[in-house]
Parts: sequence; C-alpha cells; structure tokens
Amino acid sequence: MPKDHARTSELLKWKDQKFSRPDRLANSSSVIKWSIKVVKVCRQVEIALSFRTIAGLKASTALAGFLAQRANDLVRCSNMRTIVTAIFILTSCLLALAVQRPQPNPVGKWEASELIRPQELSVKIRDNGASKPLIVFVGFAQTYRAAHIPGAVLGGPASSVAGLETLKSAVASVPKSRDIVIYCACCPWEACPNVRPAFELLHQLGYKQVKALVIPSNLEADWADKGYPLQKGQ
Repeated sequence: MPKDHARTSELLKWKDQKFSRPDRLANSSSVIKWSIKVVKVCRQVEIALSFRTIAGLKASTALAGFLAQRANDLVRCSNMRTIVTAIFILTSCLLALAVQRPQPNPVGKWEASELIRPQELSVKIRDNGASKPLIVFVGFAQTYRAAHIPGAVLGGPASSVAGLETLKSAVASVPKSRDIVIYCACCPWEACPNVRPAFELLHQLGYKQVKALVIPSNLEADWADKGYPLQKGQ
C-alpha cells in the first residue's frame, strides 16, 4: 500500500494521540500552541484528500466532524470564544481550499476513444492473437508485485521522472502500431497522478493506439470483485 494512502487511515486517530483536551489548557499560550497543531493537521489533510477517503469515510465529512468537536470543546472553556472563532474560520478556509483543488485526472478531460472499461479489457486479455494489447502498469512497483492484471508489464509511476524513464524502457522494443492499455489503480481514478503523464509520453514516443483503463475506485473493487483474473509477483 502506498505510504500516502496508508497515512490517511491514521488521521482519525490523531485527535486522541496529538491533542490535549481543551479543559486542561492552563492559559492562552497553551491555547495558541494547540491552535497551531490544528492548522498543521489541516495541512496534512490536504495531502490525504487526494485519496478521497479517510478510514472509509469521505475526507471532508471526517475532517468537518473533527473540527466541530474541537471547537465545541474549546467553547466550553472560559474566555476562549474569540480564539475559537479565529481558529475555526482559518481551518475552514484551509479545508475549502483543499477540497476545491482540481483533481489531477478528471474524467472530462478524456475522449471516449482514449478509454477502455474493465469488462472490455477482460475479453481482450483472453485473446492470444495479434489483437491482444500490451498492458502496462504505470503505478508503484510494490502495488504491481502485490497483484496486477495478467501479462501486464511494469512501467513505473509516471508522475515521476524516474517512472517515465522506466516506462520508456518498458516499451522500447514495442512496435509503434501495437495496441497498448495503461492502468494504475494506486488510488481512485480522478485522483491518480500517473495515468495522464504515461498516456501523453506514449503519444510523444509515437504510439497512437493507446487506451487508459478506467478504474473508478481500486483494482479490487473494479476488477477482482467482478471475477476478472489477477497475477501476483513480477
């Protein structure tokens, strides 16, 4: 599991591990230090929001509930209402900016001819003829080794320079006329940073028969749970 994705499952635990109860704050200095911690959490959540879920909940819902609880705790403390208002406005603004930040891979930026769905690909991979596409995984090596579509080759995470170089090497001997299907599934489709760079690089290299496999949520839900095969290891 990618490091950033694993981190999202820990965020809901932070309220118990990283914060003192407001009723134990002795003075305004302690309140300010506590407030700074709240802001730092919001910055971390900006990263987590790209995966859209925190422990199975919508990120925005989870964070909103967390902030509301912290604000209610502070209101119970005497002489802190002004500070509470300032903190809540600041953190709400940070959250709004994070939620509204454009996703790196919106569906609307793809042409229908550039995409392929799991059901269609599941049929094509059973074809041993010349029309069988080359499948290239453009995500992380750890994810590839855990499980990948049978016959897929590792192209590397295309959001990095090293990943793009790995992708170039993976297709170096592939004819330009070959059908290629790329996929990642490291995170939900619209949050995936790897598919679009891989698609654009292959076109720059002269490959015109390239399609991206749409994995709306993850490989387990959109592929394995539908009865399509997976392969483990290299």
